[in-house]
Amino acid sequence: MPDPLGPWGVPAAPQDITPDFLTRALRRGGREATGQVASVTVVGGRQAGMVGSVSRLRVEYADPEAQGPRSVMAKLPSAEFAESRAFGALEARLYLQRELLVPDARTAEVYYCAGGGDGSVCLLLEDLGDAGFVRQFDGCTPDQASRALRAVAPVHARWWGRELPGSAAWVRPPGESLVGEFCRGWLHAHHGDWPAVLEPVVPRLAARYERIAAALTAGPVTLVHGDFHSQNVSFAGERADGPARLVDFQFVQRATGLLDVARFLATSLTTEVRRAAERDLLTEYLACLAAHGVTGYGFDACVGDLRAALLWNLTTPVALHVMAVTTEGRRWPAALPILERCLTAVDDWDAARLL
Repeated sequence: MPDPLGPWGVPAAPQDITPDFLTRALRRGGREATGQVASVTVVGGRQAGMVGSVSRLRVEYADPEAQGPRSVMAKLPSAEFAESRAFGALEARLYLQRELLVPDARTAEVYYCAGGGDGSVCLLLEDLGDAGFVRQFDGCTPDQASRALRAVAPVHARWWGRELPGSAAWVRPPGESLVGEFCRGWLHAHHGDWPAVLEPVVPRLAARYERIAAALTAGPVTLVHGDFHSQNVSFAGERADGPARLVDFQFVQRATGLLDVARFLATSLTTEVRRAAERDLLTEYLACLAAHGVTGYGFDACVGDLRAALLWNLTTPVALHVMAVTTEGRRWPAALPILERCLTAVDDWDAARLL
């Protein structure tokens, strides 16, 4: 029988994470005092995403008093998504070069991070629970949005207008990033009619894709999360007014920090809440940048970058829909609520002028 850990020692499925493997992984990941794991149980179903599949593991130890996490989140490549390994490898690289983040960056703790020569990746992460995440469709409160922006602003401030170290050359600008290439390919692969709700902005965006990608790097650039929305931000386990915690860095890029801000405002607030709170939130974000040493970046420059980023918000969900329509023969959904929310933000800020 083939080794379930594969030739590179990376589990192929959560069921392959044995007690011995988990014991070794936690110790090698920096938890040397971890006790011997007696059993590992996969709790609930697997959640498949662009990075891969995420599973919750319940951990029991031979000694009930032993040190070690009682619950672990395992992220492995998904066989259902061809790009899964490549995106997972990006996230692993960031965790392996954690110095790119601010020292006290609010992220899930990484217990173990390993990649194989075949491109496979295994991440074992702190379980932040489910209650702290907000569905994009439901939308966040202004206070939650404030906490999210205060969590990401210090990460932006650290590299604002500065070159990343040579060891981080793999962090690419949007037009050259993995997700940028993925979106470019699928947007240009669509040759049929677009749903009426996407007209005329999305066809024009597809035709001027390179222009918008370039606009995201026209001003000061920094390290950005790239997929900064409410389902990648945990609001649990912290003070009600404290910064949130960030997860899922598979789309990490080098671009304007407004790429993250626009993604959150347009996808993770209802239109009514966004319209009422967005200017205050932008002002607070700029103040947080300034508090961390960013100078010379005012509200007008912020709005210019915001417009380009609001258009960029459309690329990933549209590309995923085109992929499903093209490869799986699906029809376009009758409703596209998050895309419609993003398009409304494009209209509100007159972002289509860039097209």
